[in-house]
Amino acid sequence: MRNTTNNMVLQPKVSVIIPVYNTAGYLESALMSVSEQTLEEIEIIIINDGSTDSSGQIIDEFQIKDCRVKYYYQTNQGQSVARNTGLDKATGEYVYFMDSDDILEKNALEICYQRSKTDNLDFGFFDADVFSEDGSTLQWDYIRTGKMTEEILQGCEAMEKLLNIGRFRVAPWLLFIRRNFIEEFQLRFFPGIIHEDELFTTKLFIEAKRVALIPHILFHRRVRPNSTMTKKFSDRNAEGYLRVIEELRLYSVNINSDKRVLINREIAMLANSLAYQAEVFSLYLRMRILVRLKNLKCVKYITLKNLLIILFPHLTRIKPYIIRPLLRYLRYPN
Repeated sequence: MRNTTNNMVLQPKVSVIIPVYNTAGYLESALMSVSEQTLEEIEIIIINDGSTDSSGQIIDEFQIKDCRVKYYYQTNQGQSVARNTGLDKATGEYVYFMDSDDILEKNALEICYQRSKTDNLDFGFFDADVFSEDGSTLQWDYIRTGKMTEEILQGCEAMEKLLNIGRFRVAPWLLFIRRNFIEEFQLRFFPGIIHEDELFTTKLFIEAKRVALIPHILFHRRVRPNSTMTKKFSDRNAEGYLRVIEELRLYSVNINSDKRVLINREIAMLANSLAYQAEVFSLYLRMRILVRLKNLKCVKYITLKNLLIILFPHLTRIKPYIIRPLLRYLRYPN
């Protein structure tokens, strides 16, 4: 590990915020990928969110090796609160949210800092690849390079382009953000839910004036069993989607019509994703979800196919050559 004693500055160029909860098996490699960055003028803010494994011990040992580490412990309150704690402690010009089980390219922060500083970006976004511990085939795609240009855009323009090519990704670890921009709009992660990234990142794009694609794969996303990404869809997922939709609805009241169109597109995606995945629930829970979507005025966004799935999930097991004519008939009965 690099000796960083002489590299401390009054204001670090980047605050790297790392929430940690029971990731002892992966934590050391994640922390090393941050500590060995070619950009040395950073602070590494680690929030131990009540881990019950050996994560705390690993952080203690790591803090001794790297004087840039600022270590905070809190009782378990979830990733949103841990990230918000990190934001409250951050002093860097820019903020980067790192996950504690993934890997950052060695020159990632330097590339992002140079581009963001040169072009005065509110934030930049970059690409990532995905790897699985068990070698299974992965469907997530975080590549935007080659699909859109590197030009500086308003956040709304960038969001629209990404939505149009099906590459709008909300993961904070794909973003390199100017801290003053976050504070100007008082952006924080909504506590107590999952899928909070949908809310935070959507607001980030809507409010930004200068954003750009940084055309490099700078992050390596680990997919592991029993993570948030791979767990079976549950009522907690459904509640997260519904709360995000509700908050986006409230947020959209005070923005202009063009921005509201983008918010509604995001709401439509969330509502359809929820309707499609709700097939795992009982009839009672599916109807409760449908009623809440109706109260949020979102049923109009749900496709006929997904509406049928939430009402009659057994339809998902019918052969496509049977269901397609049925859907066409229901949509165009005459």
